[in-house]
Amino acid sequence: MQTFFRKPLMGLAAKTLVIALLLFGGYFILVLRPALAIPKALENLETMTAAHYLNLIQNRTALTAFTKLELGSGNFSAEKQKILGQLLETNETGLKLAEQAAGVQKLNTANKKLPAFVNSEFPEKFSRLVKEEQAIWTEQQKLLNTLSGFADAAGKLFAYDPALDLGRLNLPEQRGELASRARTGISGLQAISQNLNEPAYPFSLSQLINELDQSQRLLEKLAARLETENLADAEEVRSEFIAQFKKPQNTARGLELSLIRSNSSITLAARQTNLIREFDFLLKKISELQRQLE
Repeated sequence: MQTFFRKPLMGLAAKTLVIALLLFGGYFILVLRPALAIPKALENLETMTAAHYLNLIQNRTALTAFTKLELGSGNFSAEKQKILGQLLETNETGLKLAEQAAGVQKLNTANKKLPAFVNSEFPEKFSRLVKEEQAIWTEQQKLLNTLSGFADAAGKLFAYDPALDLGRLNLPEQRGELASRARTGISGLQAISQNLNEPAYPFSLSQLINELDQSQRLLEKLAARLETENLADAEEVRSEFIAQFKKPQNTARGLELSLIRSNSSITLAARQTNLIREFDFLLKKISELQRQLE
């Protein structure tokens, strides 16, 4: 008798369990999973947006500092190289982030409020910002390449100290060494002029090249006086060269600074400021929606 009733009951329990599982599965698919997906989607959008936002802030800060560099600063070269390195790094990061954000995944959910932002407003706005951001990084890369190229070409010009290299040698005892260094200096100046003439720069190099030619002629004159043992004239030419060499150095730094403070740099900084505001708006919107889920 007990066995007779047990079988129908077991069958009923099994059916009930199956129905319950089906109902839970349907509830999970239709209600719970979409509800859980929304916070995760918002978190992913926040992480992605914040990466672009913070990188732009770092770059804009460095670019602003770049445009405020002063030639009179005793640390001009060191500060310039440090900031240039920061800009190259943030520019590379920005290009990578823009490539990674080529497509923004949409979230399919029954929630009628959040998906409008997640599935429509955010992808459209974010894609537009990334397109503008990519244009900024590409333009800034050209500026940085020009700056780096000029710094490489004129690097030895900035680093050379004629008073240290030539001024400490005594005559007549070190006449041969002084003549040798003068000849080495001539070769160095020729190489600098050649390197500067190769790329195209957005400014005229005529004054700088003329001043480098003048420096080269003075070194040739110095070497000739030393070789003929005309030491009195050699002393005068050496002093003249040490004083004159400041001209091409100052001209080169002025050209470099004009590039750093160019309209392109100022425009890039302004565009980045606007873009930062746009990304900030998205972050605030995401935070607002996250608070509504709490």
